[in-house]
Amino acid sequence: MTMETYEQLLCALDKDCRAEEAHAFWDKRIGSNLCSVPWQMCVSMICIYQRNNMPEKLIKLFSDLELQNWKPPDKAVIKKVADTYEILGLQDEQEKVLKKYESLFTASSKTGSMKKKGKRS
Repeated sequence: MTMETYEQLLCALDKDCRAEEAHAFWDKRIGSNLCSVPWQMCVSMICIYQRNNMPEKLIKLFSDLELQNWKPPDKAVIKKVADTYEILGLQDEQEKVLKKYESLFTASSKTGSMKKKGKRS
């Protein structure tokens, strides 16, 4: 299976109200090797976690991505993460993430680049 097929499967599971199965599939097949996972797929999983009230899993995924030195592609991802910290009552963490990525909110134009920090495409 390709990553695109995996993403389609995750979205299908989500639409069928089977978020726990989507998470299990993510953990077993995809999440263990994030360096080869496209950002869009990670964003899809973040959205699945948010829609299905899985805040701890959303934060864990985002933290794992940060450990891989991935830079979020846009402010929508950061907004989801910040909102999740707020839901969990972690306002200090919410403020930290908003401060760390404030350039995404103040940039006048965003190229939409989905690359790792320090890498050129």
